[in-house]
Amino acid sequence: MVSKTSFSRRGFIKTAMAASGAAALPLMGLSGCSNNDSNSSSASTPSYFPQSVMSGDPRSDSVILWTRVNDTELSNTDITLALEIATDEAFSDAALVLAQEFTAEADYDHCLKVRVINLDAATTYYYRFTYVKAGQATRTNTGRTKTAPAAGSNADVRFAYISCQDYNGRYYNTYLPLLEQDLDFVVHMGDYIYETAGASFQSSEGRGITFDDLDGAINLGTNGYAAKSLSNYRQLYKEYRSDSVLQQLHERFPLIAIWDDHEYSDDSWKNNGTYYDAGKSEADTQRKHDSEQAWFEFMPIDHEAALDQSALTAGGTLSISDDQLYPNTRIYRDFQFGANLSLFLTDYRTHRPDHLIAEDAFPGAMAMTQSELVATLDAAGSGNGATDGYATGLALFAANGFTSNTFAYIDIDNASYSVTKAYMALIMNSQFRDAYEGRGLSASEIGQSYGQLANKAVTGNLSAFYINSVLAAAAATGLSVPASAYISDADMTAADKGIAFVHFGKQGLLSDLGSRYFVNKDLFDLYAGYRASLDSGASQNAYGTEQATWLATQMATNTGTWNVMGSSVSFSPLLLDLRDNASNPNQPLLDFSVIPTLFQNRFYLNADHWDGFPQAKQTLIDGLFATNNIISIAGDIHSSYVTDHGNGSFDITTSSATSGTFGSYLDDAAGGLIEGLGGNPDDLALLMSQLDLLIPNASNAADVSSNLSFARLREHGVAIVDVTAGQFQVTMHNIPSELDGAQFISESWYDRPADFISNLRTHVITIDEATRNLTVTPAS
Repeated sequence: MVSKTSFSRRGFIKTAMAASGAAALPLMGLSGCSNNDSNSSSASTPSYFPQSVMSGDPRSDSVILWTRVNDTELSNTDITLALEIATDEAFSDAALVLAQEFTAEADYDHCLKVRVINLDAATTYYYRFTYVKAGQATRTNTGRTKTAPAAGSNADVRFAYISCQDYNGRYYNTYLPLLEQDLDFVVHMGDYIYETAGASFQSSEGRGITFDDLDGAINLGTNGYAAKSLSNYRQLYKEYRSDSVLQQLHERFPLIAIWDDHEYSDDSWKNNGTYYDAGKSEADTQRKHDSEQAWFEFMPIDHEAALDQSALTAGGTLSISDDQLYPNTRIYRDFQFGANLSLFLTDYRTHRPDHLIAEDAFPGAMAMTQSELVATLDAAGSGNGATDGYATGLALFAANGFTSNTFAYIDIDNASYSVTKAYMALIMNSQFRDAYEGRGLSASEIGQSYGQLANKAVTGNLSAFYINSVLAAAAATGLSVPASAYISDADMTAADKGIAFVHFGKQGLLSDLGSRYFVNKDLFDLYAGYRASLDSGASQNAYGTEQATWLATQMATNTGTWNVMGSSVSFSPLLLDLRDNASNPNQPLLDFSVIPTLFQNRFYLNADHWDGFPQAKQTLIDGLFATNNIISIAGDIHSSYVTDHGNGSFDITTSSATSGTFGSYLDDAAGGLIEGLGGNPDDLALLMSQLDLLIPNASNAADVSSNLSFARLREHGVAIVDVTAGQFQVTMHNIPSELDGAQFISESWYDRPADFISNLRTHVITIDEATRNLTVTPAS
């Protein structure tokens, strides 16, 4: 970034540089919008400008312009650059709008962000930066940007939205079709970078990143390294932005960006990471600040205007200060594109609470006792509470199968269970050691011994099912467990019944399975409602009060034809229904002989998304979405979905540009769960191959209000949107990771774009404005 300088249009400012003919100096790297097909950008990007140029946050009268200058001889010195803006690519005198010098400061890694104001609406502008050293002038590639149509104008709008562009071992081939389009702008839904290098989900083949500042990074052991220092985060943007196709995309179209988790840390919330699954605290405000600092430096977002709209009236350079960073961060903002499109960008990560099920929740511990469960069921069934002894709740308790011994729990501190407690403490001591050391953590690092952890866990009310499962597993490995250690059937029948964390699917001591992923939906919904009743909904307040108020206010005062809300995560119901009963729309399609009984449930596939806040999500859909006919566009989940909420609102989620598909993740996750329940992962091959059918079909259950009508879990892709007064149409340009031996992501197709584009699968989603009818036409 740079120091503050105010400027606007040519009529207000034209500096001596342009007037004196500085453009006549010898120029190096002079070109138009590059269209280089090589894998390296070095052939098309001037050496002093290795990340080329970008524009962003286009409004009807302003835009942000960005570049970064890199002179290794002046790494600690501020550098002066000249910016030219014109209405033609030749930068003729008659077309010149601005020519002025600005200072790229060393404190901001020589990134320069300039807000240009007083521009004309719906106008294409060309821009370039020049660096003069020792009498030699080096220019950037010429960038092209476009301002938004004037408010109220009946203008058609065309834009793309993209997400999840891991660089390691992958290439941005999915962006090739965008380079063939005439787009007004591109929205990035988040995961522009991945903060890890060498993580298990990242390919070790082909190109990759090794942190220069390894000492400043987080060593994740066999899972590589994660960015921690400002240097780490800056390096990621620099290396990602070295890609020639990504540069071309940014040179041609203005970018509107929000972040998701990987710009900071995987599955993050507030300033917390989740690498260790709560094995230790990962709250790190300095790391959060460094990640935000780098994002603000390298992304053409008008972060000042997001905090204070009055900033839009002042042209000039943008700076970053501590009071703009967490917890004061604000990236949510809105844009108007004529009369037809209102775009609202939200922030799901900065203000959200922790996941409702802690990754270190002891599986045998009770999430809800019998009295808590009965009271929650009574309230859900509109009962009379204590007035009639929770009669409605008790009836629902029995009707929903909670009288089963599977839900029995006992007080393990009762003297009659002393043998049980002794053996459980012994076994858990070993299991805690394995869990923590498996994540590279030691007892000294976490401040207590494994025995202490075991003793804290093995106390109070515990699930009898879990206890017996643990004892049986230990006995199977050779431990001599006496019969008296097991909880008897008679004791379980007589015991109270409730929901333990193991019932959600949580088997591991430190695990995202059963906490953030593959969570039993029906039990989780009860628990989420119970938690919300205790804290007035704070445990599901993902946007935070200030952002939620802003969103409702902006929606209420908006007059656009189409209200589009950019969400980094999906509002589609991502369910896998494996219940063996008539309530399951998938029942006729499943072979229950290969699905373990305890796996025959209905699962949320991703509780890190809005499905993890079910009551808050439904409140938004029934209220804000319905009132304003919102179409949410989303990313993050590495798969494509289309959902009709049944009230004039919709969700259309695009897949990852490069990152591994959700289908491949679910293969591994389901296999691990099945093994934990004594099944054979190979038996699930047929089921997992049918996810594109099973997941949409699950939303047809009577108690699911939103209908997911389309899913593609094993395709990458980008989405192009055409907006008119009467129609909103999304065309997904999707492709599998590989097909018939062709590698579409792990190999570069930059030198044969037509061949790549010929393999795309186009799925077309159309919404009619007058009827709010949704039509989905999948690729044949």
